[in-house]
Amino acid sequence: MNKLSFVTLCALVQMAQASGLPTEIDYKTAGDKYNIAKTQSDSARYSANRAAQLIEQAQELIEQHLQSLSVLNSQLNSGRSEKIELELLIETLRNEIARLNSANTDLNNQKYTLSNRIQSIESDISQIRRELERPLQERSNLQNDLAQINNTHRELMNERERLASALNDLTRQIDRLERQIQADRNEAEQARIEIPNLRQDIKNHQDKISRNETEISRLQQEKQQLQFKLQSTQREVDRAQSDLRQAQANLKTVQDKLSPLTTKLRNLESKQANLQSSINSTKNKIDSKKSEISRLQSQKQSLPNEISSLRREIQSLNSKFSQSKSDQNRVKSELSRVDSEYNSVQAEIQRLRQGPVNDQTRQKLVELRNEMKRLVDKKAVLQREITNFDNQQRQIQSSISSSERQISSKENELSNLESKISQARNEISQLQNQLSNESSQLSSVSQQVQSVRSELSQYDSQIRPLEAAVERERRTLSNKESELSSVNKQVTQVQTNLKQTRDENDQLTSKISNKKQKMSNLQDVIARAKNEIAQNQQKISRKESERSNGERRLRTLDVDLDRVVNNRVSVERRLSDVNSTISSLEYRLENTIKEKSRFASELDRVQDELSRNFATIDENNNRAESSRYRVVELERLIPQLENEILSTDRKVVDLRSSLTGLELDFDQKNKIATQLEADTKSLKSTYDTKRSLYARYDNEARTIGSSQSQASAVADSQELAERDTQEVASKYGQLIGLQLGTLDGSLRGLVEGKELGEREGYDAGVNSPEDFELGRKDGIALGKQKASDFAKSISYPQGFEDKRSEILDGSSLAQKESLVSFMPKSLDREIEDLKAQIAKYDDKVFAKATPESTYVDLVDIKVNTKERDCSNVYKNVSDLVLSCEQAFKTSYVETFKENHRDTYFANYTTKYTEYRTASFNSSKDLKYPEFYKHAYDEAFLLSKNEGAKVAFQNGFKDGEQAGYSDYLPVEQKRFFEMGNRDAELFFATNSLVRQDHETPVAIIASTDKGLLQGTKFDLAMALKNFGGASTSDRDVQIEVLSSTDNITLDAQRRFAPVIAKRSKLDLNDVFKGQVNESAMPGSVISVKTKLTYPGDTLNSSYSEVVTFSDKVKVNPEVNSDLSFDSKVEWRKWKPWPLKWVYRSHAIKVKLKGLRDHIPGNYDVKAEILTGEKYISITSSKTQISAPGMAQESEASVTYKFKKEAKDQKLSIRLIISYEGEVVGTHTANIKVD
Repeated sequence: MNKLSFVTLCALVQMAQASGLPTEIDYKTAGDKYNIAKTQSDSARYSANRAAQLIEQAQELIEQHLQSLSVLNSQLNSGRSEKIELELLIETLRNEIARLNSANTDLNNQKYTLSNRIQSIESDISQIRRELERPLQERSNLQNDLAQINNTHRELMNERERLASALNDLTRQIDRLERQIQADRNEAEQARIEIPNLRQDIKNHQDKISRNETEISRLQQEKQQLQFKLQSTQREVDRAQSDLRQAQANLKTVQDKLSPLTTKLRNLESKQANLQSSINSTKNKIDSKKSEISRLQSQKQSLPNEISSLRREIQSLNSKFSQSKSDQNRVKSELSRVDSEYNSVQAEIQRLRQGPVNDQTRQKLVELRNEMKRLVDKKAVLQREITNFDNQQRQIQSSISSSERQISSKENELSNLESKISQARNEISQLQNQLSNESSQLSSVSQQVQSVRSELSQYDSQIRPLEAAVERERRTLSNKESELSSVNKQVTQVQTNLKQTRDENDQLTSKISNKKQKMSNLQDVIARAKNEIAQNQQKISRKESERSNGERRLRTLDVDLDRVVNNRVSVERRLSDVNSTISSLEYRLENTIKEKSRFASELDRVQDELSRNFATIDENNNRAESSRYRVVELERLIPQLENEILSTDRKVVDLRSSLTGLELDFDQKNKIATQLEADTKSLKSTYDTKRSLYARYDNEARTIGSSQSQASAVADSQELAERDTQEVASKYGQLIGLQLGTLDGSLRGLVEGKELGEREGYDAGVNSPEDFELGRKDGIALGKQKASDFAKSISYPQGFEDKRSEILDGSSLAQKESLVSFMPKSLDREIEDLKAQIAKYDDKVFAKATPESTYVDLVDIKVNTKERDCSNVYKNVSDLVLSCEQAFKTSYVETFKENHRDTYFANYTTKYTEYRTASFNSSKDLKYPEFYKHAYDEAFLLSKNEGAKVAFQNGFKDGEQAGYSDYLPVEQKRFFEMGNRDAELFFATNSLVRQDHETPVAIIASTDKGLLQGTKFDLAMALKNFGGASTSDRDVQIEVLSSTDNITLDAQRRFAPVIAKRSKLDLNDVFKGQVNESAMPGSVISVKTKLTYPGDTLNSSYSEVVTFSDKVKVNPEVNSDLSFDSKVEWRKWKPWPLKWVYRSHAIKVKLKGLRDHIPGNYDVKAEILTGEKYISITSSKTQISAPGMAQESEASVTYKFKKEAKDQKLSIRLIISYEGEVVGTHTANIKVD
């Protein structure tokens, strides 16, 4: 099976004859031999691997059956043990049931006794409750009387506070009216003093406006002169920029000639460095491959010894496996003997159970059960030994398989090492050929670098003068640009001065209007102040009368309050006595109820124990019955498990006998596969050697072909490149030169024609008398119209508001205007467009000034084969001749393209510049006359129109001032009277609503204590309708603009009800709200509201802001409780010397906060109600810090006995107050033992 068949050999001979290669390099025939051998060895290895898989499957089945045996044996032992335990449990449960039945009889007797005692105690409780009914009724009546007295006291106090508050308000109103009278007098006097000053300010402003108009005219003329100078300087800058561009172009021409040579030198130097780096890298690779061959040969020598060692280890493991099998068979025989003994013991136990039961039988059963348990334990030990032997055998087989796999791996590794050594030798041969080629290329490139460097040195002397010329033109351009910047700054400054002067005139005109309006307002203030002084003096008289009546009523209320306080003290004393009686009865009732609860708890305990006993009896009966069923089930299950164990043992024996045959089959197939794989490795090595040798001769053939093509390719491409350069450079140079020359002439014509046309046209327009007169005529008409508009915007509202001020105070006005103009700039756009077109040619790609922008890669290159000679290849083999010819063609095309591109790039820029310069010079004056005339005509016309506008404006301003000053007084009077009349008619048939300032705004709390934390409140104010018609439902809107965060409002907007004509409306609930519980006492409450009223002819609506403000007061309400001992001792004994002392006891007062931010402390006062002769209060007053929301604070009041008080009852009242206001009262009732 390890020899090739005759047919295969014949096929290989035919392949060798067909390849046409010498035997030593015929890698194709060697490759075919290797492929056939590889197919046969792979097939044999697959058969061996399949046999190994069958062995593994058989071993897995044996393992599964052994695991099943272990589980079955465990279940059998567990069942036998469980059966014995259940039989013992049944006997124990029977004894427990008998004990519980006896205990239940005793518990029933206790239950009867406890029930009788509880019935007796319930009769005592009913008697005490009947005695308690009369004192409770009496206390309820006294509490009702006390509540009625407190309500009367609270009502009187509230009335007194309201009356006192009203008196304070009256006093404040009188003071406010007196201050208002003085303020009105001061305001009227100030207005009389200010009016003459306003008249003088108006005259000064008018003089300043006249001076500013003269300055504006001067600045406009200066601005026009600077604009002419700016245009002239801009033209000089343009000429300097043109000269600089020409010098830069000359310098660029020489630099462009240098650029291809520099690029070529850089490319050659880079290529030279790359070749040197590649040569060094190739040498390093050769050294690395030689080191690798030495390392691989060292590894190859150690592998045969390792394979022999592994085979000796397999023989040792097979010997251990045979010994383990022998020991396992011995243990299995012992297990069979133990099973027989177990079955006979089990049969004896079954026989004894079926016969009569006596002490001797029971003793015998116990002995047999012990023997059965011993046999079960021994079987378990033997089965574990069998399982251990199985595990040991599996481990030995696993080690054998692992060693065999290692042998196979080592043999494969040995074959791979031989292949790698052969491959490394072939790579060394290839690298040596590559090193020879790179060395010859490096020599050629070094010669080219020296040639390019000598050519570059010839251009250095031409660049320096051109660079000096560029720098000179750049300095000239910088000077001209500085001059242009200076003129620009002067123009900007003149424009700024002109704007500031005009703005100042506008401000002065506005100030004159405001001061005239202010004079009118001051005259109104004087009249209004006189009227308000008279009204306020009448109000003061009425308020003083109201205050006198209120003081008399306050004295009467104080007498009533004293009477009510005396009645409350008497009722509180009687209520305290009744409370003491109730406390004593409640104490008796509490003790009796506790005694009943104790006996009821004992009765419940007895009943619970009975219930638990009955439940336990039921549970034990159920467990005994369940155990009996389980014993029967185990007696049926145990034989089934024993049969299943025997069946599984037989399966394991069968599988182990079949495993031996599978292992013999695997050994035979593995040997065949190993032999075939060795033959395949030998053929692979032969193929690799021939393939490497062929590759070396093929590389030599390619080197011969490529080295012959370079000289002819360089010569052929040089000639073609020179023709292409001449053709393309002349085409684009002449075209671009013509375009640039035409644009340059057009631009110069436009600039120079525009400059002269603007200057001469503007002079003609400014001096035109016809335009001046036209402007003056239009100015007079506009002046009259402005006078009428001004009077309408100022005097009409003044007249309207003058009439409205007779009904209501207030006025407003505003007016503003502006004027702009512009001039077209068509010639400037044409000039900028031409400059932009010329600037495009600065882009060398757009101007076709670089070889990159015009060069087109060659496609079809005809190969010149005159120099090709491939007769020197190895033995003139046809395949190697073909490689030589292909390498010649490839090298020729690459060299041709590279040299053609280098030649084109070196010559293009010089030839292009020559053609473009000649074309530019011949065409630069072609369009100059045409564009000069076009620019002059258009600039003259536009500038003349601009000058005519200046003449028109001068005449217009002169006429406007004359028309305005003559017509204004007539229009002012007419519109003032018209506004006054319209206002009177309007308000006779419409409403006019404002806040009534005589009624102050207020925040009204819902309690007499004011704005406490958590208190609800209303916002109150008054509105007055001064008009001749009622308002409608939604005319007057009230909305909240802002409010402090310590309150909450019910709404943000509402509408006032209908207000009748010429009447007042009091709004006592504009908005409702509540002070937040967390509000800080003393913090300001502020609500800013906006009132929007119906408008009139001048405005669609009017509005004013009204602010409500007050401060948050403290709400001291708090939860309180006492903590004390209700039973105490009056003395205590000291151990040595033996004597007693009077005891002291503490009563804790606990407060729990309902809100945050309560400042200060609560006061606690203690009073002895009963038992004053037995005790004294150590400190009758104390303080507790105010707790925050949901927080607690506490303090203690201590009392001490001063005489014997055995069996006495004490009563102490604790009063809790905050700044004098009582917030809680508690009574401590104490029994002395």
